[in-house]
Amino acid sequence: MGYTALMGRDEQAGLRVRERHRRLLRPLAERHHGKIVDENGDELVVVFPSGLDAVACALAAQAALRADPELSLRIGIHLGDVIFEGGRVYGDGVNVASRIRPLAEPGGVAISDPVFDAVKNQAGIELAPLGTHELKNVPRALAVYAVTGNVATSTQVRGNRSLLRRAALGVALVLAAAASLYLARSWRASSPGESASVAVLPFTDMSPNGDQEYFADGMSEEIINALARLPDLRVVARTSAFAFKGKNADIRTIGEQLGVRNVVEGSVRRSGERLRVTAQLISVADGYHLWSETYERDVSDVFAIQEEVATKVAEALSVRIGGRSLAQRPPPDPRAYELYLTGRQLFALRTEASLRSAIESFEQAIALAPSYAPALSGLADALTQLTVYGFDTNPAVLERAREAAQAAIRADPLLGEAYASLGRQQVAGGAWDWGEEERQLKRALELSPGYAPAHMWRAQMLMAWGRIREGSAEIQRALELDPFSPVVLWTAGRLAFYSGDLERGIELLKRAVDLNPESPRARWFLWDTYATVGREKEAAEALLAAVPPAAQAELRSAYEAGGQNALLARYLRFEQERTGQPCGSDSGMGATLFARLGDAEGVFRCLELAARMGDMSPQAKLNPVFAPYRSDPRYAAYLEAMNLRE
Repeated sequence: MGYTALMGRDEQAGLRVRERHRRLLRPLAERHHGKIVDENGDELVVVFPSGLDAVACALAAQAALRADPELSLRIGIHLGDVIFEGGRVYGDGVNVASRIRPLAEPGGVAISDPVFDAVKNQAGIELAPLGTHELKNVPRALAVYAVTGNVATSTQVRGNRSLLRRAALGVALVLAAAASLYLARSWRASSPGESASVAVLPFTDMSPNGDQEYFADGMSEEIINALARLPDLRVVARTSAFAFKGKNADIRTIGEQLGVRNVVEGSVRRSGERLRVTAQLISVADGYHLWSETYERDVSDVFAIQEEVATKVAEALSVRIGGRSLAQRPPPDPRAYELYLTGRQLFALRTEASLRSAIESFEQAIALAPSYAPALSGLADALTQLTVYGFDTNPAVLERAREAAQAAIRADPLLGEAYASLGRQQVAGGAWDWGEEERQLKRALELSPGYAPAHMWRAQMLMAWGRIREGSAEIQRALELDPFSPVVLWTAGRLAFYSGDLERGIELLKRAVDLNPESPRARWFLWDTYATVGREKEAAEALLAAVPPAAQAELRSAYEAGGQNALLARYLRFEQERTGQPCGSDSGMGATLFARLGDAEGVFRCLELAARMGDMSPQAKLNPVFAPYRSDPRYAAYLEAMNLRE
C-alpha cells in the first residue's frame, strides 16, 4: 500500500508511519555518509559519495523495514551527476535512479550497471540481472540488477560541491509523499494561464512478457481523456503525445515541440490480475518532479488509478476541478475494457483493415458490456470513418453508427466524445444537418473542452460555411491540443490558404505529409495549393508522390512531354482505372482535377457524388479553382444538396 492510500484510509495512521520511517532512515543515511536532499512526490532522494555507500544504506534500510507490515519500499540506485541549484536537485543521477526504482520488487533494491561495476566484487552481496531496459530520457539502454545481502560502508564524507559524481538513491518512500506534494506546490504552483499545459506520454509496458503495450497505451489515453474535461488545463491530444513513443527524446525537447510546460510519464507492469503503475509529473523547464506515485492494485482497480492520477496532476498544477468528475464508469466485465483499448489502438491507424478490426473489437466489448459508453462511442467513430473514407457507403453502416452514438449518450450523458461522434454523423453520408452537428459539437466541447477532434470537426464545418475567421480560430485551438495530427494539420493548412496566408498553408500541409506520407488527402491538398499559387514543378512532384512507385515513371513521362495538364489527365485516368470510379478514389479531389482540366461535366458529376457521400473536401465556396463554375445552375443545386445555399 502506498502512503497516499494509507493517508486516505487513516490519516493519523499515515502520519505515524511517516514519522516512524523518517526517524529510522535519517540516521541510516547519515551513518552511510548520505544526505537527504529532496522529497518529491513519493520519492525520497539521498546522495552519497560512492555507489558502495548507497548500496550499503539501501540494504540496511530494507533490512530494518522488513518487519513493518504497513509499508514496503522500492529503491533504485544510479551513479551519475547530481546538480544542486536554487534549492532544487536534479541531474542524471536522480533521473535514472527514479527510472529504475519501479523495476525493484517491493522490499527490493535495483541498481544500474555503473553501480554494479562499483560493487560487484564486494563480499556479502548477491546480484541478479533484471534485464536491459530502454528508459525514458536516457540516451542508451541500461542493464539493471537486483541486489541483496549486506555490506559495510568503506568511504568517508567528501567535500561539498555543486556538481559531484555521486550515487543518487531514489527511494519509493510513500511516507514522504504528502509532505513533498505540499512542498512541490508551494515551490512550483502558478496560475493556470501561466503553466496549466500538459502532455501525457505513452506509458511504458514493463510487464514480464512485454505483451501489455495496448494496456499501457490505454492507461495514458484514459488519463488524457480525463484531464481534457478540465476547461482550465490544456492537454495535448493522444496523436501528438504518442508521436514520441519509442523515440527516447528528452523532456525539454518534448515540451518545446508540443508547446507544454509539464509532462506526465509512467510505466505499467502487469502480472496476471495484479498491476503496478508508476506515474510522475515533470516540469519541462528543469526536469523537476512535481508529483509521483506508485500504485499496487488489482487490474479491476485500473479506473480508480486513472482518476487518481488525473486528479493529482490537476492539483499539482493548481487547476480547478470544481464539480467535474474525472472518473470513467468501469464496465461490469474487465475484458470489455481491454477490448475497447484494442479497438482504439486499431482505429488510430485509419486503414480499411484496421477500421474493420476496430469495429470487431468494439462489438466484442459491447457484447460483454452492452452499456459501456466508450466502446459504443468508439464503434460509432469507426463506422462513421468507414463511410467518410468511402470504404463502405451502405446507408446501414451510418445508421448503425448513429444508433451506437445515441446509445453511448444514454449510457453516459457526460461523455463528451459521444456527442462529438453523434455530431459528425449529421453531415456524413449526405445528411448535411449542419445545425444539429453544431449543437452536438458544442455540447461535446462543454463536457470535454480539450477534445481536439471536436474542435477540428467544428473548424471543418465553419470552413464549409465560408466562415474563415471563426474556422481559423477553432483550428488553432485544435493545433494547440494536437500539433502532430496530420488531419488537424491539413485542415489548418487549407484554412491558412483560404485566408491568404499561402506560405503558412504550404508549411502546414508539408508537415502533414511528413507525419503521414500515406495520407492521400494531405498530398492532394498540397498539390492543389502549389498549383493555385503557380508553383507548377512542386505541384507535379507532390502529385507524383501520391501514386505507387510503379506508376510514377509513366506519369512523369506524361508531365515531361505535355506539362501540367497532361500529368493531371493521366493521373485522373490512372485513378479511374485503379478504382473503377469516374471520380477516382476521392470525389472531392476528382472534382478539383476536372476543374483544372476545364471539364464542367466532370466537375459537377464529382460534386454531386461528394454531396451524396458527405464529403466536404471540395470546399467549392472557397477554392478559387471552382470560380469559373459558380455561375452554372448546377453549382446552385450542389449548394442546395449540401444545405449551404444562402
